[in-house]
Amino acid sequence: MKTVSQTNNFLAEFKTQKRWLLWRNEARANGKPTKVPYSARGGPGSSTNPETWSDYDEAVAAVDRYDGLGFAITDGNVLIDLDDCRDPETGKIDEWGDFIVQFLACPTEISPSGTGLHIYVRDGNAHSLTRKFPTAEKPKRGIEIYAGGRYSAITFNHLSGTPREIPEVDMTQFLTFVERGEFDPEDVRDHWDSLILRSWIEE
Repeated sequence: MKTVSQTNNFLAEFKTQKRWLLWRNEARANGKPTKVPYSARGGPGSSTNPETWSDYDEAVAAVDRYDGLGFAITDGNVLIDLDDCRDPETGKIDEWGDFIVQFLACPTEISPSGTGLHIYVRDGNAHSLTRKFPTAEKPKRGIEIYAGGRYSAITFNHLSGTPREIPEVDMTQFLTFVERGEFDPEDVRDHWDSLILRSWIEE
């Protein structure tokens, strides 16, 4: 998936940072596809090697030779990746994913596959973690939070109703709750309506 047409300031903060990569879908040894990063200047890219990053304009100029744009997550930028939460045909988002989108109220884009969502925030104290809860129908379902050492496949496919500018957010209580894994994604609103989350909302 290439970047969509730019008609607004969605993720404008990223465009000013020299952290851009490109990616191409390639098969792993086991035959499964993976998004391999490349540098806009040619050769392999890396989410942890700034020498392979470029500015936004340089990446856009080279994107036609690849499958999409990437952005290295570092220096306070945080990616919250919600996997297997969206129907790519209807656009319907599962209740647990919709709740997180509404709760965080941060810029959100639709992933390249159309089956997931990327939420972006800024928090210099956040840490990475993964919480998976797969089913037979949705084997990749889960939450992945990246505060570094990862790049995001950027689509600019803005989820309507979410903000365009990336805010500073204290993720501490949200991370704690995800780490505990105490919620049932099929009944998420009841399980997440806790004192922890209410106290964060009221601050």
